[in-house]
Amino acid sequence: MTKKKLPQIFVLLLVLILMVFVAGCGEKTEKTLKDQSGQNFSQANDEVYKLRFISSWGQSSASWQLLLNFQKQVEEITDGKVKIDIVGGPEVFPATDQLEAVRSGAVDGAFTAGSAYSGYIPEGNAIAVSPMSVEEQIKSGGIQLLRDIHAKQGVFFLMPLNEEYAQFVFMLKKPIKSIDEMKGLRIRSSTGVYGEMIKATGATSINIPAGDTYSALEQGLVDGVVGPTITGKGEGLFDFVKYVYTPGWFKPGYSIIINQDAWNKIPSDVRELLDQNTPKIADALSQIIKKQRDINLKDLTDKKGQVLELSSDEAEKLEKIANEVGWTYVKQKSPSYGTELEKKLAK
Repeated sequence: MTKKKLPQIFVLLLVLILMVFVAGCGEKTEKTLKDQSGQNFSQANDEVYKLRFISSWGQSSASWQLLLNFQKQVEEITDGKVKIDIVGGPEVFPATDQLEAVRSGAVDGAFTAGSAYSGYIPEGNAIAVSPMSVEEQIKSGGIQLLRDIHAKQGVFFLMPLNEEYAQFVFMLKKPIKSIDEMKGLRIRSSTGVYGEMIKATGATSINIPAGDTYSALEQGLVDGVVGPTITGKGEGLFDFVKYVYTPGWFKPGYSIIINQDAWNKIPSDVRELLDQNTPKIADALSQIIKKQRDINLKDLTDKKGQVLELSSDEAEKLEKIANEVGWTYVKQKSPSYGTELEKKLAK
């Protein structure tokens, strides 16, 4: 009897082993199907997604520090699943060509300005003109509209920044009491919407490369400059300009863009995590901008300069000029989207 029962026991053991093996395969197959369907992908895959980024500003600029902080926040928010590899600044690709570099996949992303790539996407000017915060732009639908526009170029528009502490201001050699006294002054400015703003005040916009601004001031070729409140110290401008006037008007128009294919390769839950945290990222960078502004303007006062506030009437007049010039320019450059952008991004 014992000898006859032994083969039966072996058969039962073999059946049990096969059942366990099949169950294990079924579990593995189910998990694989989940991965292929996109669900729980980031939990099943520990792959790190590296994005090669460039900047429109060099390493010595205040803006470079913002990119470094963005790099840090992205890694923290995604628990290391997404990492930013900064490959360089405008020496790699000029600022005006960086959108094309991102679109073509030469790099994966850029920390740039909407006005810098307005030759490709004219609606980028609206980023500099809008006075809204990131959170306000999300609620108004403005960011979604900008994303739809950028997507047509194969680019994902992640976010602008909160730039209330980096507004453009007049930096002059001699004091003024009213906007009317800008008439006849020669002001170094960028082209585009910034140049149009200078002209609207009655001054002459002089387009000089940023690197030549110091010598232009030294030689008396210009009477002042316009720029964000975080610039001046590093460029040595306060050796010559002694009067900075607030309130400001337009902004640098910081823009963080990513190649659409590179963005899509990141798991959907990680993309959503980044997207949901854009206001948090913007707030953190805003505090860095504020510190940079304070350090910058201290250099002005240390060199016997002054930060002067325009009277309420003059400030109101300046705001009116800026709104009219800014949104007129946006609508001229983008007949298709200009009016809708103004509705969603103007206050």
